[in-house]
Amino acid sequence: MAKYRKRPVVIEAEQLTWQNWNRICEFVTDPYFGRGVYLNDKTLEILPDNVTSQTMGLIIKTLEGEHLARQNDWIIKGIKGEFYPCKPDIFEKTYEKIEDKSYFRKVTVKDIIKMVEYPIKQISGMRIFQSKKNS
Repeated sequence: MAKYRKRPVVIEAEQLTWQNWNRICEFVTDPYFGRGVYLNDKTLEILPDNVTSQTMGLIIKTLEGEHLARQNDWIIKGIKGEFYPCKPDIFEKTYEKIEDKSYFRKVTVKDIIKMVEYPIKQISGMRIFQSKKNS
């Protein structure tokens, strides 16, 4: 059987908590934002509209239909602008936070030459050599 590796991709995500509910409301845009719901504190099932609890949820309209994000789930914005929930343990194993903003800058061939010792044998089908400096 063939094996595959997930391509590296940068995503945006917010964790669903009471503290950042306003950020979630701004982050999850139409038409993906369904509605906020209260969940049973023990079973985590959606409660009727007239019942409240300490546990929140968010119904997200994903590309595959409506999904329930439960408190502490991560809400991910996908590469096509879609949103979907992810359980905290899966999120932790799959993603790491990017602290360094330089990750987003464009890299030129000149940058690559600076990062790699001579010779650079092949870049985009062209042979490029950096001359060795005399020490």
